[in-house]
Amino acid sequence: HNEGFTSDYDLPNETAYAETCASVGLVFWGSRMLGMGPNARYADMMERALYNGSISGLSLDGSLFFYENPLESRGGHHRWKWHRCPCCPPNIGRMVASIGSYFYGLADDALAVHLYGDSTARFEIAGRQVTLVQTSNYPWD
Repeated sequence: HNEGFTSDYDLPNETAYAETCASVGLVFWGSRMLGMGPNARYADMMERALYNGSISGLSLDGSLFFYENPLESRGGHHRWKWHRCPCCPPNIGRMVASIGSYFYGLADDALAVHLYGDSTARFEIAGRQVTLVQTSNYPWD
């Protein structure tokens, strides 16, 4: 119904729609664009959508979710166990299940780091086995 639209150039914090599924879709799209080759713009956009709109819509224990993510709340917004438009749970599940594939990319014997976070990955680059280890508490620190 509302979908969060008001007048041109208006983004009210408390009624901003910022749908979780839209952020998940942006992560999927960014990943596909990065599949064509490294591009910092797509990696940065994917990181912002992942941490600020997708994962933030999910409760820490994974059992509740926001359908929309307001930028501000006076306590009236709560995560749902289920919603009448249940697109978020399967989309979040698909994204979380594939999150490891978003971190790195290979193109023309070059390795690109798309996301930062605690991870270990193995690649073959120019005929050699390469192991990359990131030790990090990102995005928490």
